[in-house]
Amino acid sequence: MKFFCRRNSIFISDSKSRHKILFLIRYSVRAKFNKNGQNMFAPDYFEYRFANFSAITLKSLQNQTDRDFQCFLYHSSEMPENLKRRFLALENENPFLKNIFQKGSTIDVPRAAVTGARVIMTIRIDNDDGLPRDFVARLRPYCDEKFHGMAISVPSIVSLKKNECGMLSVKNRDYISNSIGLAYVGKDASKNIFDIADHTKVRFSVPLVLVPGAGGLQIINYENVCNHISAESVGKWKILSENKTKRVLRKLNYPDFDFEFLHPERKHAKGTE
Repeated sequence: MKFFCRRNSIFISDSKSRHKILFLIRYSVRAKFNKNGQNMFAPDYFEYRFANFSAITLKSLQNQTDRDFQCFLYHSSEMPENLKRRFLALENENPFLKNIFQKGSTIDVPRAAVTGARVIMTIRIDNDDGLPRDFVARLRPYCDEKFHGMAISVPSIVSLKKNECGMLSVKNRDYISNSIGLAYVGKDASKNIFDIADHTKVRFSVPLVLVPGAGGLQIINYENVCNHISAESVGKWKILSENKTKRVLRKLNYPDFDFEFLHPERKHAKGTE
């Protein structure tokens, strides 16, 4: 695997701990299910995803009570230079964030980033999902030698989507090995959470530890067919105003998210006034 990044930028960590927690976000490398799908760099689609990531995923990481972690964003090296600069600007603003521009879709942890570590917890999260403020703090006790070779999951999640009326539909549900914050505890960089199995099959591949409490916020985007189907399969949706949705999430210790990105039509409407 060849990495394309600024010299030394992905290898700097303020943490002196030998127990590393790393978030891995597959931002613009092709996953198997979308390799023939939407052009990720098409202007409208890119802007929507970037706004979603900034408002939900990035804000979740910025608001963690335990800040001793790193987050790697994996991108295609084919990303246009003007778009790369926007992610590099985010990296400059957020010390925990490191971009990797690469050929191919394999997710590898840079070995230099974990030199000397005895325990490496890799955590997957999609680029449109959110986490409660204490997520890292609650997983910290499992970043330990006694959990080597095990996966860690927080099953209780909230699914959210914009419905046909333009309001928000919200659902609470349990998903044993959901993709939001699913973690693997390893000894080195040779195996990470993406190497174990698809998130739906992780519990059949390695021992799985379930952690109580709020697990994650799943944003159901219409382009993401896989997430849409899984969220439709269990429970009932509740239609809530945006203010009510924020209050519900605040009680679960999520940051105060801005859901304006779900309404790109408002921006276009303002532009025509």
